[in-house]
Amino acid sequence: MQDDKVLKAWFLHAPDTFAGVASRFDAAVHEGAHVWGSKRFDGVSQTYPVRDDLPIKAKLQKNFHWKEILGQHVDRPSDTYARIYLDGPSGAQGFNVLLDEYNAYAHSLASRYCTRDLLPDGARVSARDGVLTMMYYLETYLAIGRTTHPVDYAALLADPGTRKVILTVWDRAEFWLRKSAALPALGIQAETIEGWVYAKERLAEIARVRAVK
Repeated sequence: MQDDKVLKAWFLHAPDTFAGVASRFDAAVHEGAHVWGSKRFDGVSQTYPVRDDLPIKAKLQKNFHWKEILGQHVDRPSDTYARIYLDGPSGAQGFNVLLDEYNAYAHSLASRYCTRDLLPDGARVSARDGVLTMMYYLETYLAIGRTTHPVDYAALLADPGTRKVILTVWDRAEFWLRKSAALPALGIQAETIEGWVYAKERLAEIARVRAVK
């Protein structure tokens, strides 16, 4: 997926030890998902690596910017990811980018869970926070699309690949969230963000996607 030069970048400044490599492993997995997809970008579709045997291709679409999530955010001051993804130039991107991050953060949690025994004693990481935040962004984007950008929303739901990415990654994220639920070291604000994600009205957005035939 990544050559040695690219892999080395994710471990920059990490201690030259096994523990040092372990501390950056989830970053390498996360960024590797982006690299894998970028190598298969064709200007018409985007392919998301869910598993080795399950790449999912979705239509590349022009739609409203995900920075609009800020205007609907339930708790912007508590969201440490908003500055990275929703503010400034990064916010001027659309749904395909959101899906790419959503998938990558599911990989991040899976990799952290599988290497949880390598965390230093007393350490806490944001593996659960990251994927939960992207799940919240996904729900909120869908709600904004449905209520204020109906043409964009209809186009998203009309593409079988887009629907498959939304639902497959959602189910995968929930699998790893269940597996890691008893591990407080894998979250920092996870309980707060879970409250955003699992609000009844936001879960209804995922149910609407499931209902499309």
